[in-house]
Amino acid sequence: MTKDLAQFRILAANLSGGTSNSEIKNMVMDIIMSHGIKGRVLDFGAGKGELIKLLSRIDGIEPHGVDIMKRPEDIPSGVSWRQQDLNDELSCAPEYFDAVICSEVIEHLENPRSVFRSLFAALRPGGKLVLTMPNQENVRSFLTLIFRGHSPRFRTKTIRPT
Repeated sequence: MTKDLAQFRILAANLSGGTSNSEIKNMVMDIIMSHGIKGRVLDFGAGKGELIKLLSRIDGIEPHGVDIMKRPEDIPSGVSWRQQDLNDELSCAPEYFDAVICSEVIEHLENPRSVFRSLFAALRPGGKLVLTMPNQENVRSFLTLIFRGHSPRFRTKTIRPT
């Protein structure tokens, strides 16, 4: 990747604010709690680290973050953080994470399939992927985004392999 492209991506990340609204973070935390997720948890696209701070308060979770943005100064010192372009392959041991959270990130990736292959390789067998993404093509979502500044509450669905 060229230096100009990397600088553009960092600028875009900073302009986006590096965060999701509280409704999305609360929904992700509800999923984490209701599914009893523990162990090494990667927040892929951690931004300002707001979700990491919530995860670090849960006993049994070892939070890790990765983002193109620099490590936020206010996240707990015990949190592992890697600054890298999210389009690049993760540099961690295979089957390292018990869960990966990818919340409101997929729409920013150049090649989501490649990234998800990397995330799948990073998950231990039986590991969980928590994925959220906006549906901006839905009229209700579009209008709520314009008038309220966030996506409307959406339903969660658990997909289990057969």
